[in-house]
Amino acid sequence: MVIGKWKIDHGLVLKSGHEGFELLGSASLYLHASCYEITEAKRVFDELCEKNDLVWSLMLVGFVQYRFLSEALKVFEEMPRRG
Repeated sequence: MVIGKWKIDHGLVLKSGHEGFELLGSASLYLHASCYEITEAKRVFDELCEKNDLVWSLMLVGFVQYRFLSEALKVFEEMPRRG
């Protein structure tokens, strides 16, 4: 089962302390949001050291996809404005 393997691999990432890295963090955020684990996705989002456009978009889409519209609006308002 893919989800079970993901949980084991994710546990290893957490133990290693590398979840704050952008690539691993964005993958973790995506997988949690895809599995309807929005609370866990938000935790990963909050713990990321740096957030690029992909990370902001993943969190925003995760909230919108599951109709957490007030949370999506908060994330949208927090997004840095880029020229």
